[in-house]
Amino acid sequence: MMSAPFRFHLKQAFSAIGFVSGIMLLGILVSCKPIEKDTVPKPDIVLSENQMVNLIYDATLAESGMNFKRSKGQDFSVLHDTLYDLILAKHNISLDLFEENLSWYNQHPENMEVIYNKVIDKLQALKTEVMSDTAKKEPAAEKSLN
Repeated sequence: MMSAPFRFHLKQAFSAIGFVSGIMLLGILVSCKPIEKDTVPKPDIVLSENQMVNLIYDATLAESGMNFKRSKGQDFSVLHDTLYDLILAKHNISLDLFEENLSWYNQHPENMEVIYNKVIDKLQALKTEVMSDTAKKEPAAEKSLN
């Protein structure tokens, strides 16, 4: 169960997630331009589509949180690198490995589209969960005010 402040911040951050989803879709469109295959060599270690989904999902949540804080006048730029270091550590990969894989996957737009669609599905599931939890809590709060 999520704490009330976390749920509140997530609820407000979903407008930023919508923006980020738009950016991701734009990335898909841009990645669909003709690219000569194999201009970026295949990484020695290729992350699975699921690993890429989880990395991009976590990065999207981090970006949304930072954008929310910025919209409230708080400077989050100092923690940007720290958040990304934590995400990479959570997934036990280096920044170089992630960047190599991202470049390689960008040469394969059909795979990137699958990855981004799964990220969007995970974000929608989280949004549904947060909205459901909030709806369950709001009636109790309204009753206590009456």
